[in-house]
Amino acid sequence: MNKLNKRKLNYLPSSDEVYQYITDHSLRLSKAQNWLIQETSKHPLSAMLISDMEMQLLSNLCYMINAKMTLDIGVYTGYSALSIAEVLPSDGRVLALDITDAYLQDYCIPAWKMANVDSKIDFRLGPAAQTLQNLIDNGYSGTFDFALIDADKEEYSHLYELCLQLIRPRGIIAIDNVLWSLHVLDDNNKQPSTVSIRKLNDFLAKDERVRISFLNVSDGLTIVVKK
Repeated sequence: MNKLNKRKLNYLPSSDEVYQYITDHSLRLSKAQNWLIQETSKHPLSAMLISDMEMQLLSNLCYMINAKMTLDIGVYTGYSALSIAEVLPSDGRVLALDITDAYLQDYCIPAWKMANVDSKIDFRLGPAAQTLQNLIDNGYSGTFDFALIDADKEEYSHLYELCLQLIRPRGIIAIDNVLWSLHVLDDNNKQPSTVSIRKLNDFLAKDERVRISFLNVSDGLTIVVKK
């Protein structure tokens, strides 16, 4: 484990004022994104929604690498799939994987249609690991440009390994919630989800198959680039 340099670390303080300044000077939301954020905010589980700033970063990365084939693992109300699809070319595709379709009719489909990207998004219902394994078994290894993992935390390591097979060299895997409300810092926290995320974080720090950036964004974001 690398030790922190003894020099003073120049961390800027975080505050609502700083966050507001940043969003005022960078955040660009489409009509469909705005609508979906507002509708999701009314839901009791709205905290599950990936942050708008985080998703803008990820969609910019998709745009930068000219992504066409993408995976969205953990759809919820469809915001991440929407954000990715909006930057893909007309023949681009988002395979959107979720264990439930409870939010599909009231949130996902209306937002996707509003943005005219519904034809780019292929929703797959079922356990994500099974769907990913089926893709591998059907010859799709190395054909995807980007994957976002934001699903069952206890499955994170398995989902990562499956995505690594499916992603092309220099493709990107983004992993959300890697700080997990800072629970991963507490070694005494033995909750299965916390243990799983901590295990993956420890593994990624030494995984020579990839290059990584671990960002203190929202609830923690790791960006993995396959070598």
